[in-house]
Amino acid sequence: MARLNDLTTQQRPLLSDLQKAAPDLTTFFKELGPFSEASRPAFRSLGDLSTSGLKAVNDSSDEIATLRQFAKDAPGIGKPLRQFLQVADNRDRSSHWPDVRAAETAPPPPDPTSNTKNKSFTGMESFWNYAFWQGLALNEFDTVSHYLRTTLYFGTECAPFTT
Repeated sequence: MARLNDLTTQQRPLLSDLQKAAPDLTTFFKELGPFSEASRPAFRSLGDLSTSGLKAVNDSSDEIATLRQFAKDAPGIGKPLRQFLQVADNRDRSSHWPDVRAAETAPPPPDPTSNTKNKSFTGMESFWNYAFWQGLALNEFDTVSHYLRTTLYFGTECAPFTT
């Protein structure tokens, strides 16, 4: 009886909170009924889809076995690739020299790379910036856009001497 008394004494705050939440819980369960009814067709459709999905998996068992056989000797690339990409896109691992262009072109919050105060570009941004800025540096610019200036010489005597 003493243990039962201890249990009921310890449950008083919980039961008091439940009593306060009872009207909201009642409303929740009343509104949950129509939602559940409306979602039945989607679940039936999902059940039908799972039948055809299971058939597709069973039909591809030979291919899965072959892939499993090839994969047993393959080096693990997923984890190192994930780690590399995460480090390459980490603003905290950027250069120690702040770059104002990083702050001007940073994505808005809540993107994890939005914090650019006294920081530089991430490794991933630097990679893409190189390709972008090289393209801008090599191309001409007119009133419409950038364009690549090229000259091709085929089968002429001057071709080896033309820059």
